[in-house]
Amino acid sequence: MHERRIGDGWLRGAHDSRIAHPHRQQPESETPPSRGKTKPTHCSDKVKFRWSPPLLVGHTHPFSGNQSLEKRYLSARSPTDDQRVEHGGSAEDVDAGYLPAQDSFVTHAGADLCAELRGLGTRAGFDRNELLLLVDRPSDHVLLIERGFVKVQLAGNGRDLIAGLYGKGELIGEQGVMESKPRSATVVAHTACEATRIHHRDFKEFLRRHPELPLILGRIAYERLHRADQRQINLASQDVPTRVCRQLLAWGQALGERTRDGVAISGLSRKDLAQCVGAGEATVDAALKQLGDRGLLRTRRLTFVLPDPHLLRGYLRARPIT
Repeated sequence: MHERRIGDGWLRGAHDSRIAHPHRQQPESETPPSRGKTKPTHCSDKVKFRWSPPLLVGHTHPFSGNQSLEKRYLSARSPTDDQRVEHGGSAEDVDAGYLPAQDSFVTHAGADLCAELRGLGTRAGFDRNELLLLVDRPSDHVLLIERGFVKVQLAGNGRDLIAGLYGKGELIGEQGVMESKPRSATVVAHTACEATRIHHRDFKEFLRRHPELPLILGRIAYERLHRADQRQINLASQDVPTRVCRQLLAWGQALGERTRDGVAISGLSRKDLAQCVGAGEATVDAALKQLGDRGLLRTRRLTFVLPDPHLLRGYLRARPIT
């Protein structure tokens, strides 16, 4: 078993045999009871238990009327799920590209180089949906995200698609500057954010002083391409309700705030969600209504509230794969 640090939560490795599989019946006890002598009970002993998910006040049970789905859900979840990640995210979300990228440049380049780069630029603030970079325009500067999240948009057939979300510690626009080519995509503030703007001449001189940086930037570009590939696989292999659930859970981990009503995700619209999951707004609205009817989601203007992200995670695992 191993653990990974993702966001604010600890994740247990998926290969851990103690994590129940949603499609496999789990035995209540793996060791037969001892006969004759009484053996002292230790913390590591496996014990028989039946865990029941909490009911939300004012809502019907999410599996009401579907005993088969409830049985699969109970077999898929154990009390250790609540200890795994505070906001319900998982390592699978990172691999699937649902979580926004954060701290890639800071992590790979180090604090000293980042501080030097910041000294070459000026810091500016951006409101939600404000334009940062525009496709086909000259690449005359790079941006180091300091706070908030930005989205990279590509023009689709009748609607814009989000190619990726990037947060604090991410460098944006560097490829166009390095190759002296126009912008390949549009970048918009996904939430209110701040960024340090570095002129292209200063950035190129910075690269000349540090010849190791192109290799670092190449590694970051590879990670972004891998994440983009996974997003495309999601669009082709997962239905819209599955993508909506996974995106909400990822937002809850990266952007959510714990409140009395649950984990609140503020500043994002249904249109933002539809763009992230690559679906029409009407289809996304139907998926959100289904989650609301089951007591797994509450919505208000520019806010999604997950009353119990772990319950939503269990529901997602128990859904048939389509």
